[in-house]
Amino acid sequence: MRTRVATVPRLLATTLGISFLGIVLALVASRGISRRLTAERLAPVLAEAIPSSALQACREGRPSTARLSEALEFHFHGARGEALTPGAPPLDTHLLARLSRGERSTGTSDMREVRVLIALPDAGGCAYAQAHWRTAGRAYTALGGWLLASLALVGAALAAGVIAFVARPFVMQLQALGKASRSIGTAAWTPPPVVLAEATPVASALADAHARVLDDATHLRGRGDALEALLAELTHDVRTPLASLQLALDEIAEQTSEEALPALRRALSDLMYMKSLTSNLRLAERLQPRDPVGGAREPRPALDATPIEVSAILRRVVERAQPFALRRGVELVSTLAEHVQVRGDATATEQTFTNLLDNAIAYGDPGTHVSVMLDATGVVVEDDGPGVIPDELPRLGTRAFRGHTARTRDAKGSGLGLAIAREVCERSGWTIAFARNETPTPQSPRPHGFRVTIRFTATPSSNEPRRDGS
Repeated sequence: MRTRVATVPRLLATTLGISFLGIVLALVASRGISRRLTAERLAPVLAEAIPSSALQACREGRPSTARLSEALEFHFHGARGEALTPGAPPLDTHLLARLSRGERSTGTSDMREVRVLIALPDAGGCAYAQAHWRTAGRAYTALGGWLLASLALVGAALAAGVIAFVARPFVMQLQALGKASRSIGTAAWTPPPVVLAEATPVASALADAHARVLDDATHLRGRGDALEALLAELTHDVRTPLASLQLALDEIAEQTSEEALPALRRALSDLMYMKSLTSNLRLAERLQPRDPVGGAREPRPALDATPIEVSAILRRVVERAQPFALRRGVELVSTLAEHVQVRGDATATEQTFTNLLDNAIAYGDPGTHVSVMLDATGVVVEDDGPGVIPDELPRLGTRAFRGHTARTRDAKGSGLGLAIAREVCERSGWTIAFARNETPTPQSPRPHGFRVTIRFTATPSSNEPRRDGS
């Protein structure tokens, strides 16, 4: 993974690096220039500083070294460059070549001293005086320090200019484009300000993308509304013929032979599946979050939270499920406490109980026992049917998931029933748990099967109006 570097620090580091490199190159290039300038400025001064006594000694033929201080001294040489004073350093040939072009004095310097060669036209046998000033390095150092400080100030000013006039607008433009891109298709969208002319095509592309997203969202929302309306009509229109078909199957079951009962049970199972599917689809549409055009995804209005009579609702569900259980050869028993009230949505709660009972009956073999228990704390639905694999328990209640047993016993189904049961419980503030039924009971002597436990979280006071969904 590549490390991301902020733009301003990167530009600042680059500018400072280039400025530092420029300072170093300037110092190297100016080293010789500064020494030459220092020596050339000192040459005429030192030419006038030769003691007159030393010049008179040269005219009299007894030249000697003239020391003005510990750092400055003059040595004398003849016309051929020979030293005339004891201990005199050799004559600087480069300076001698300059004097041959007509100059009276010239000089050079290094980090240790300044050397100045002076022509003496009327000093007798002394043709040249060569000055050695060993403190001149201080002058060079001071000049180099001032030059370094000046170049450092120039580099700092250059860096500040780059940040102020290049980096800052660039970063501001990137931030504006990033903010606009994150709000495309939402109500928070605002066109990004264009700070740099080069960003105009990007800003225009973002505006076009926002318009396309709104158009697509409006189109999809319209199609979604149309599909929801169609689904509502279909589920409503299908209920009546399904109810008639169930009555017809019940009448046929009373007159059919034992040999035809298996086929009749399959037909009745398919019918109950269709009834449950239509009800679940309608409820799933209510639970589905909506994506408003131009805004963030928001959930639909919460389920009703009015006082409901759970006892009446569950008793009605059990009574409707009894014929189905009878035709399937499943024994359905219930133990329901009276006047259990909770806050919830009557329609969603009734569909939740219906899904749990339909699952227990539909996947049970003849002879299976299904038990429903209700008290003030919650509802328990358990059976001694085939059960589920332990590894599948955490995934139950997830849409489109069906356990291995359900898939192998019946190809129908999408896992929607348990998913809706879980979502209704969570939206109502209840808890729902799925477990294997490992405890034998008088109704379920075999230690296997499936158990669903719903726990209520609160009950309203008894003087509140009741609503049982009837």
